[in-house]
Amino acid sequence: MASAIFALSILIVLLPLSLGCALSGVILTARRQAMLPDALSHATLPGVIVAAFLRGNAGVDPISVVIGALFASAATIGLIQILERYLDASRPQALAVTYPSMLSLGLVLMVVTGLDQTGFDAHTVLFGSLDFLFWPEALGLLSLNTQAWMDALTTAPLGFHFSVLAVFWLALGLPLFRRQLQQQFFDETHFQSQGARGARFLEFFVLTAATLAALAAFFIVGAIMAVVLFAAPVLVGRAGAQSLISWLVKSALVALGFVLLTVLLMVLIPEVFLPALGLPAWHGLRSISLTGAYAVLASMIALATLKRANPA
Repeated sequence: MASAIFALSILIVLLPLSLGCALSGVILTARRQAMLPDALSHATLPGVIVAAFLRGNAGVDPISVVIGALFASAATIGLIQILERYLDASRPQALAVTYPSMLSLGLVLMVVTGLDQTGFDAHTVLFGSLDFLFWPEALGLLSLNTQAWMDALTTAPLGFHFSVLAVFWLALGLPLFRRQLQQQFFDETHFQSQGARGARFLEFFVLTAATLAALAAFFIVGAIMAVVLFAAPVLVGRAGAQSLISWLVKSALVALGFVLLTVLLMVLIPEVFLPALGLPAWHGLRSISLTGAYAVLASMIALATLKRANPA
């Protein structure tokens, strides 16, 4: 029973996270900004640290964290543009300089502010908290009881709230900006000819979606593994996609499939299905990182897809 609750908690946390990261990853890749999620997953750390420090004993407030992360994300994008415009750096060079610098700044601020003695320790920041997830109240989300829902939401990991916000934001914005995104991906010249009309709203939508998804990934799987959630489903979903919509749908389904397959192989089969068949449960996989297992599985499938798309 405990293994089933653990598997359910992992699914409830990872499904919206993977969906938000995959959809944001498609948008950023379509805009030739595929490496931006990696930068943002590192860049949000200083903003999160400053926001948490300013809150003091009041604890981590999601709104202040989002505001801090948005400011840090905007500063990172501005720094990248400065490096490209005034120092003639290429986009890969600017990213290579920017996101390790922001991550290092965040780690320094974490020590200076004393937050490294709290939940913002270096291991959690770099590798997330998924393997230590304990959320039995998650079962309340499957009931019709209002109090059970409230208990589940109030005890949910902070990254879960950001995941849901990211999915909600994308669900609102994608129908509004679908045509602009489609034009930018498939007809960059025509898109540029439209001028700055509506461009600021589009930029705000994309930055907010990417920041929310990066924040969710930061808190759940850490800054190191976050890029896999953005990149692998997008790469697999791109194969055969003839439009932005088909790319979004395929990437979303692939991302959800990655989560289901990881939980099935790592928890359900060894700890739930084997006992159901009268066989002893095997808990040996608990010593393996779930985040690492997801990353390896997703990367292997993405590489296999890439190999088929580009046969020798």
